[in-house]
Amino acid sequence: MLIIYVIIFVLRMVTWVVSDSVINNRTLVIAGYLYGLNTMFLTFRAFGHVMESTRGVGSIQIALFQILSDVATIFWQFIAVILAFSIAITKVYVAEKSYLVKQDSDKNPWWIIAKHLIWSLLGIVDLDPLDSTDKPSVTVVHFLYGAFLIMGVILLINMMIALLSNTYTRVEENSWKEWSFKKAIRIQTYSTYDPIPVPFNLISNLLAGLLSLWQCVCFCLCKRRVGEPEGVTNDGNKESLDLAVKSLQVNYFASYGYTFPLTGNHGNCYIGMT
Repeated sequence: MLIIYVIIFVLRMVTWVVSDSVINNRTLVIAGYLYGLNTMFLTFRAFGHVMESTRGVGSIQIALFQILSDVATIFWQFIAVILAFSIAITKVYVAEKSYLVKQDSDKNPWWIIAKHLIWSLLGIVDLDPLDSTDKPSVTVVHFLYGAFLIMGVILLINMMIALLSNTYTRVEENSWKEWSFKKAIRIQTYSTYDPIPVPFNLISNLLAGLLSLWQCVCFCLCKRRVGEPEGVTNDGNKESLDLAVKSLQVNYFASYGYTFPLTGNHGNCYIGMT
């Protein structure tokens, strides 16, 4: 959704720089399309999050969103089938026009065939766009079209229905766990959001940023004002520590030599030094 907002902003900036009028401006029309699409996504997201938090319809809403992911999975199968059959049918017409009819007109281009196959999946079946002058070519095209209907309408749609039913059954069996998990995620997500709603959070965020900047400036000024004692630096501290360690070593070796003193009557343990 943020990407759509960025595209809308870019289109409006391009219109503002390039165009002199908003009348008959295709760029603004596309921006309006994208704005409506983004509004639809935001509506689904907002109402979906509210319904997921409700125990009664939460599991159904969760199942619906998971079903949408299954639809996206099966969608690519439909794309592959439409692409394969549309190319095959188009090739039949290309062969007919190249070797039989000898026409330069492009009566049945690929995109028209693909569009016809897409609408056929929704039940709009019409054989007129598939007609031609050569009967054997029409027979082959009708055979391919029938195979497409069997594979697309019967097999893939029934497979999608079975997949959606399986997803809903799985979510319904674990409805309490699924709903509790989604609600916990939703609480964790919204706990990091600004409690002040849009657009009032712009003012609060600006004030919070100014306050943080002021605190940082005050801290830096206080640190400079206090400063460090003269002659005390990190190098000086390191040298003092080294001198203290050397002094302890001299005193230790003077008292115990190369032995480690043990408590009790166990004697001394010799430490070999190299």
